[in-house]
Amino acid sequence: MGKGRSALFWELRQSIGQHKFTTSWDGEIISSMKGKKNPVYKSKDKKEARDLRIAGYGGCGKLTRPLLETLRVSFRERKRFQTAMNAFMQANVKTVCTASRDPVTKNIVLTYDFGGMRVSDGSLDEADVTATVDLETNKVMFSQEGTVIPGGLAREDDLLYGCMCTAVEDEKKVMKSLLVPLRERGESGSTSSAIPAGWNKAAMFVYAFAVSADGKYSSPSTRLYPPPTAEEIALAEAVEAF
Repeated sequence: MGKGRSALFWELRQSIGQHKFTTSWDGEIISSMKGKKNPVYKSKDKKEARDLRIAGYGGCGKLTRPLLETLRVSFRERKRFQTAMNAFMQANVKTVCTASRDPVTKNIVLTYDFGGMRVSDGSLDEADVTATVDLETNKVMFSQEGTVIPGGLAREDDLLYGCMCTAVEDEKKVMKSLLVPLRERGESGSTSSAIPAGWNKAAMFVYAFAVSADGKYSSPSTRLYPPPTAEEIALAEAVEAF
C-alpha cells in the first residue's frame, strides 16, 4: 500500500487493473492492491471457518436497516467519516450473529443474540431507566428517577431514549424496532409506549441509552427487558473485577 499527494488530482477514487485508489480525509491518495476474487485455502476447514465468519458479519449487517431510526440518534461518538451503521457493526459484528452449518441440509443457519446487542455506545453514563412490560395490555412503561450522580459524565439535560425490538422469523427482515423518546436525565417520571400490533412478544427486547443535549456524546445501551439473568449478572461482575 502506498500514500502520496497528487498535483493533478484533488481526489481520486477509481480502480485501474489490480490497483485501487482512494482519498483519505486529509487529502492523501492511497494506492492498494485488490484482494483476490477467489482466495485459495490450505484446508476445507479454514475455508468453512471463513465462510461462516463472513455469513455472521452479513447477518449482523441485516440489523442496521430495521434499527435505522435508533441509529440516527445513538452512536454519537464516531470516528471521522464513520456512519452510525458502521459504528453499530463495529460494536456488534463479532457477537450479535453467529453462523453454523445445518448437518442435514448443509445450509448456513444464522443465530442472533439480541440480549447482548448494543444499540448505542459512548462515554456518557448509562441511562438510569427501568421498564415494565405488560404483555396482556401490550404496554411498555419506562420509568426514571431523575438521578444524576455528581462527578460522572452525566448531565441533567441529557436526553434519554428507549429502543424496543422484536425478532422476526424471516431471513430478509430478521427484526423490527421502535425508538421511544423519554425524558431528560434529571427529570423523574414515566413514559408509556404501546407494543406494535403483530409483534412477536415472546421474542421482544427493550433497551435504554442517553445522548447529550448537544448531540456530541452518547452512552452504552442497557438491556432492560428481559431483565439480566443471574448468570449474566455474575459474568458482568467478574469482568468488572478483572
